[in-house]
Amino acid sequence: ARKRVRESRFRDSLERLIRRNEAILIALTIGAIAYGDWLAGPNLSIGFLYLVPLSLCALTQSWQATVALIVLCTALRQMLGPLELSPPAFFIRDLALAAIFLSLVSLMSRLSRRRHEFFETAREQRDELIDEVRLAAEVQENIILRNDPPQTPYDIFAKMEPARVVGGDYYDFLRHSDGTLGVVIADVAGKGICAAMLMPAVDIAMQTLVQRSSDPAVVLQALNEILYEHTGAANSATVLYCSLTTETGTLRYANAGHLPGLLFRGGSGEPERLSTGGTPVGLLPGVTFEVAETRLDPGDLLLLYSDGVLEEEDAQKEQFGEERLVAAALPARAGDARSVVHAVRQ
Repeated sequence: ARKRVRESRFRDSLERLIRRNEAILIALTIGAIAYGDWLAGPNLSIGFLYLVPLSLCALTQSWQATVALIVLCTALRQMLGPLELSPPAFFIRDLALAAIFLSLVSLMSRLSRRRHEFFETAREQRDELIDEVRLAAEVQENIILRNDPPQTPYDIFAKMEPARVVGGDYYDFLRHSDGTLGVVIADVAGKGICAAMLMPAVDIAMQTLVQRSSDPAVVLQALNEILYEHTGAANSATVLYCSLTTETGTLRYANAGHLPGLLFRGGSGEPERLSTGGTPVGLLPGVTFEVAETRLDPGDLLLLYSDGVLEEEDAQKEQFGEERLVAAALPARAGDARSVVHAVRQ
């Protein structure tokens, strides 16, 4: 708020300075034209040039100042112009012509002011929206920063960079009551504010649902009913939910329309895809999900990601794609999880 007040004061000060300089320019221009008219002598008049500073005055100064300058410039034209233009009839004619011309200029000036007011209002609304987006980004960042990987025998690392200031991607690590570790990655349909508004709702729902069951299918079915009932079919999200028993390495998962996780076995260059049938949550009521099971052994790498990774484009508008994702992850899996994420990001 203080920043906006400072910016408003700066704009007001700058506007006053501009108006003052414009007034000085108008006065100097009138003086120069009057002096030139006097130098031209009785046989030539350049008084028509007074329309230039008068037009500028009508566009930038008050109407009282414009009327006063019309009278002044008309009088100067009569006094300094050719003698044959001096009778009162010519003075009245010049005054009328100047008034007609400047009435049009004044109309343009009013339109210009209305346009200025419109853009000023739009700028204020833009600033308010920027502040709201920044606040939403802070809320979203706090949610994601809270979702740190827990201490387990597994090396886990996660990172999110929104395509815009805010976004709809979401991940979390959740502890079930039976001790298993829940891992969720989701992508709310769309980008920007709309997706970011739904993301906290998914987070809150997941925090509650994992306390009821560790079955990935049950969790996704309940999440689907909550989103469908409270947000409507216009809002949906793809979700991949995994339940890991850290003592045995057993991984049970269900996929609600999300990109498949890539499981690299130790020594294998071709990943297994963690994909089961299922529609995005929030689209249809009464949807059921399949559960599949696999095992994580020492040396295996499980890579979960959203479509923002695959759809990232280079300067030639070519997307990153799954092949490049696999090619980036394979050499880095000899290190830790952080190095894999860093290699993909690079």
